[in-house]
Amino acid sequence: MRGCVAYPPMLRLMTLRLEPMTRSEYDDWHSYAVSGYAQEFVASGIMDAEAAAERAQKDFEELLPDGLATQDHLIWSAHVDDEPQPVGAIWVKLVPERRPPHSFVYALDVYAQYRRRGYGQAIMEAAIEQVRALEVGSMGLNVFGHNDTAKRLYDRLGFRVTSTSMKLDLTTDDSARQET
Repeated sequence: MRGCVAYPPMLRLMTLRLEPMTRSEYDDWHSYAVSGYAQEFVASGIMDAEAAAERAQKDFEELLPDGLATQDHLIWSAHVDDEPQPVGAIWVKLVPERRPPHSFVYALDVYAQYRRRGYGQAIMEAAIEQVRALEVGSMGLNVFGHNDTAKRLYDRLGFRVTSTSMKLDLTTDDSARQET
C-alpha cells in the first residue's frame, strides 16, 4: 500500500510517499520512537527518565507484540524523491470493530535533520489519504501537553480536541499557582 501527496513548500514541489516500513527501517525507527516517547513523558513532567524509559519500552512491547506483523497496525516510512533515506515515519492502528471504523495515530516522527520542511504535515496528509481509502471514518491521536508545534499541526489538519488530561503537582508550594 503506497500513499503519495504532493505538498508545495515555498520554492519547490515536494512529493512525499508512504511505504510499508522494511525490517531494517523498523529496527532503527523502533529505537528512535521508544526513546522519543520516553523523552515526551519527561518533558511533560509525567515521570522521571528511568520510569519513562521503562514505560515506553513496556508500551511498545504491548502495542506491537509482533513488530511490523502486528495485526491492524500500519507502520510506514516517509520518503521524498531527493532524499536517500526516509525523512520520517508514521504508525497508525486501525480499529475496524468500531462503527464507523476508526484509526489511531500512535506516532508521527520527522527525523531531526529533516524538521521544519513541511514533512510532518505531508506525512499526516498522506496517512489520512491512505486510511480514508480503507473506508475508515475517523482518526484520533494524543498529544503531550507541552508539544505546541504538534498541536498547531493537528489544528491545521482539522483535528479537534475531544478530551483533556491535566495534572496538579502537589509537591510544589501553593503560592506558585496563579490566582484566577
